[in-house]
Amino acid sequence: MDASELRRRSARGAGGIPPALVTLLIRLGHTDVVLRHAAAGDWNCASAWAAAAVERGEADAAVEMLLPFADAGVWSVTDLTARTLAAAGRVDEALALARALPDDPEKAAILEHTALKLQADLLVAHGRRHEAFELLLPYAGHWKLTAAWITAAEGLGRDAEVAERLIATAAGPSGAKTEDLAEALIRSGRAAEAEKALRRRVMINDLVYTGPLRKLVDLLVVQGRENAVRELIAGPAGRWAAVRFAEILENRGDRDAALATLAPFGTVDHDRQLAYGEMLLRAGRLEEATEVLAALDSGPVPGLGLHALCRALAKHGRHTEALALIDDVADRAGGMTMGLLTLRATALADRDGVDQAIAELRAHPGGDGDATAAAFHSALLLSRARRWEDAVGVLAPLSGRLRWASLKCAEALLRLGRIEEGIELALKWEPPKRDLTA
Repeated sequence: MDASELRRRSARGAGGIPPALVTLLIRLGHTDVVLRHAAAGDWNCASAWAAAAVERGEADAAVEMLLPFADAGVWSVTDLTARTLAAAGRVDEALALARALPDDPEKAAILEHTALKLQADLLVAHGRRHEAFELLLPYAGHWKLTAAWITAAEGLGRDAEVAERLIATAAGPSGAKTEDLAEALIRSGRAAEAEKALRRRVMINDLVYTGPLRKLVDLLVVQGRENAVRELIAGPAGRWAAVRFAEILENRGDRDAALATLAPFGTVDHDRQLAYGEMLLRAGRLEEATEVLAALDSGPVPGLGLHALCRALAKHGRHTEALALIDDVADRAGGMTMGLLTLRATALADRDGVDQAIAELRAHPGGDGDATAAAFHSALLLSRARRWEDAVGVLAPLSGRLRWASLKCAEALLRLGRIEEGIELALKWEPPKRDLTA
């Protein structure tokens, strides 16, 4: 296969077996099939086979598989091949590949910083931090490379130098992000300056910038200044600060304190109410979570918290309650939409079986779009029940005109052991021709 065809195929996996199906083939033990298609130029197969080879400790074989694609000049392929070379212990070859920018000056300029970051990542990963630091030094302060430069500097005793350079370039058009500047200041022992820099960027013109805000909360917590965090929560950016602080508390194992932090914001807006309800679910406080999420569904966006709530009820075997909630939301929404019906079908399948759920889906009055959605969800329910033959029966009539049906049908065929048939279906699908003269 010539370079232009390899380039086309590797750019977006064009003309190959879809990645999810390649993964399934490997999981089912058909690596020989994947290898055959990889050798024929299928990038999806080549990259997945190479990843599996690395896991088996066969990094050199993975490299040999990837190198022909890397020569086609697609950067994502170059990146993967370079990292695989490094995993095989061939770091200098990996670096040489990462340095090989396209001959086209415009393309080379676009990829310059990406290539530099890849080289720095490889050097750091293999204990060559000093080289990575010096490589990025001429680009000090550029926002695309700042985080990589700070990582490279770790343990080199040059944190003060990094901080000064970032301060000097921060005001420029490509200056470091505030969070990166703050990290450099913290590492150089200038946490007070980091805090000031972050506070200046938390809110500008009544807009909250969550990156600096989250970094500020993290800094205050590390310093043991939880009272300062609570003062931040009491301010205009409080609802966002509360979410971050609650995450930290929950990760610490102090879920009660996390819930107490979120509770005052539980009805402020949909995002906070959903976060609070989901945290209650994680805490096992199902009754309270039901109340919070059901209240969310009585607002202007019916169904917003329903999925999380139904999942939790299903986990506890409370399918009848889930069905009642869905019916209540449908009544308030003016009828059972297809979105609510598919949610109901899942709960019904868990309680009464897949066949009853599919019967309800098929009985729903609606147009072609609803019928297609009903077929899709029926196939999902059948797949979940591992009834692959029945899933093929539902999907096959749709596979000629709908891509998702073709792929789901191909998956079912693979699981049935009908490998070549499944691959053929996945590869041959083309959008139906439209009559533009009609």
